[in-house]
Amino acid sequence: MVILTFFAVLVFSNVITALSTFYLSDDLELVGALPVSGDSLFLARFLEMVVDSSWMVVIFGTPVFIAYGAVYEAGPIYYAAIPGVLIPFVLIPAGFGTIATMALVSAFPARRIRDILFCSPFSPRVFCFCCSA
Repeated sequence: MVILTFFAVLVFSNVITALSTFYLSDDLELVGALPVSGDSLFLARFLEMVVDSSWMVVIFGTPVFIAYGAVYEAGPIYYAAIPGVLIPFVLIPAGFGTIATMALVSAFPARRIRDILFCSPFSPRVFCFCCSA
């Protein structure tokens, strides 16, 4: 249940952060004019988004995973695997959040999505109602 909660928090956090990083950032015109490939720019922005949206889950989730190991008397391999598991655990919701953000922005203006997400962060029904209006 804790893993599912962390996953949902990460996806929602990544949607908001991806919207801010990829579409609403103040430096988009300046960065777009640089002689940098689109792939490099996307990768840099994606990594920035992952760090910005996932630091809390990594810092506060690590003690939870360590506590699970202590309660269930896990061996040293479990503790050594925690960092290796946390990396994909952070990257997968980041990918889902980025894909969801791109899908939302292709259907609605970015500023409207931001207003809806910030007004109703914990109510998916309100979010769906506002998008259909």
